[in-house]
Amino acid sequence: MKRVDLSEVECRLAVTINVLGTMNILDAFHGKTFILMSTDKAVEPVNCYGATKLVAEKLVMERAMKAGDGERFMIIRSGNIVGSTGSVIDIWKKQIEKYNEITVTDLEMIRYYTSVEGVAKLFFALVDRGENGKIYFTPTGEPQVLKDVVDTVVKLYGNKETKVKCIGLRDGERMYEKMCTPAEKNVVGEFVDVKDNAFPQSNMKTDKDRIFST
Repeated sequence: MKRVDLSEVECRLAVTINVLGTMNILDAFHGKTFILMSTDKAVEPVNCYGATKLVAEKLVMERAMKAGDGERFMIIRSGNIVGSTGSVIDIWKKQIEKYNEITVTDLEMIRYYTSVEGVAKLFFALVDRGENGKIYFTPTGEPQVLKDVVDTVVKLYGNKETKVKCIGLRDGERMYEKMCTPAEKNVVGEFVDVKDNAFPQSNMKTDKDRIFST
């Protein structure tokens, strides 16, 4: 369960899926390489979704401490994945098509973004050479102010009449996200040779379908 808003409404269900689900998968796992997909919202969580993913991370790290010879238990901590199912870009495109209006929470909000391609690159890199008990970041580039992302989407899919409606932060949301804390000693960060920017400026006007694939 990956939606902040839905997890706030159905917190018990989020615990069942993200925590108990992870426990069940770990109990049933008998392979050599286990990779958990987590989120930047697990860092100092302020919502149910982030809290459940933090617990899931701790379960995987506990298993990593007991790993046998050749076994690896790792975590991918991701920012917002552009092009994933239910991504905000996909929602905005549909809003523009239907209403010619975008609904946003706060234009000053700052988020990390990556692409589906970037996540896939990191996943395969970890399968190849990831280390047991480590947390890796998806390749995000610099954090993006929401206003800049909105402006890009309007340029690509909207027109001069496209409106932007601010509705304020929803339950469980915060203005800033971070990928780790100074206290986390097992964080590797990004692989230096796994690069991906969800918003490559040189391609924004000429390759929008690749940038915002759905």
